[in-house]
Amino acid sequence: MQRNYTLDIMRIVACAAVVVCHSSGSLIAHGQVIPGTSWFNQCLAINAFTRWDVPFFVMLTGFFMLDPRRNVQVKTLFSKNILRIFCALVFWSLFYGLTLHRTLYPLGIQEGHLWYLGMIIGVYIAIPVLRLVAANPTVLKYFSFAWLAVMCYQFIGHFTDLPVDFDRMIYVDFAGCVVFSYYIRSVFDQPEDTPRLKRLSRVIYILGILGLAVTLVMGIRSQNNDCDFFRFVSPNVLATATALLVFSIRHPLSLNGRVAALVENCSKCTFGIYLLHVWILVYILGRIHRFVPQPITMTALCVVAAFLASYAVTYVLKKIPVVKNYIV
Repeated sequence: MQRNYTLDIMRIVACAAVVVCHSSGSLIAHGQVIPGTSWFNQCLAINAFTRWDVPFFVMLTGFFMLDPRRNVQVKTLFSKNILRIFCALVFWSLFYGLTLHRTLYPLGIQEGHLWYLGMIIGVYIAIPVLRLVAANPTVLKYFSFAWLAVMCYQFIGHFTDLPVDFDRMIYVDFAGCVVFSYYIRSVFDQPEDTPRLKRLSRVIYILGILGLAVTLVMGIRSQNNDCDFFRFVSPNVLATATALLVFSIRHPLSLNGRVAALVENCSKCTFGIYLLHVWILVYILGRIHRFVPQPITMTALCVVAAFLASYAVTYVLKKIPVVKNYIV
């Protein structure tokens, strides 16, 4: 099967969006912008435009790992995928603990972005079961729509009292997101572009744009970058992530030569960039803030510097055999 470089490019864009989110979020968290001011609203707006990044990463996991044509064995899943993430979690917990906090955190998720590693380990543990769901088209469709219904129900529950709480069900949060992404693949990854698929994709694109607008407006209204509309599994954020996934499927890009090699290499380095970028941001945010107080300009400079530096370091680390398999 020919490689779809649109997915690689979108993985890189999602990784950059994470850096953008953490850069603008740091300004809010550390009080460098004052609530109610135009600069604070600019930071919230920047944050709003990037909330789709994490669910998109999770969707990519489902897109690839639930494919029945892919040989996924439980032994390999634990000895390769889960072991790699677990080792990375231990190493980076120690790294951030010792370098930033002068404290030993062998398994403590001291830095906020490392929560993703624990979550994705849980997703990988569930993959063998979720693959059984994906293998049956009827069950796949049922599971996906049941998950969507529960997510919307839970979202409404943040604003009013509801009689039933689904927090302990398998449909909640990212396990369902993994299955839903493969359902989207099964619907749109077709050899023929039928009128039905065109109409459906337009609807999803419109919902994605509306979702992004809702995230932006409600985020600024709440004056809080941790509001319910910023949650990764809120309907508005999921709509945007789904639209981007559909776009990636329906517009496959073929590349050759050096451009293809560069995109593929950068895509493979996104895990390391994700792990390292916060450490770099810590050291450059305060310094840039002294000279460039304007949030958008400062965020842009921080993102470019942190992304490129993280990519360069990751690129070098991936040349080391053990490190590339278990750390980045």
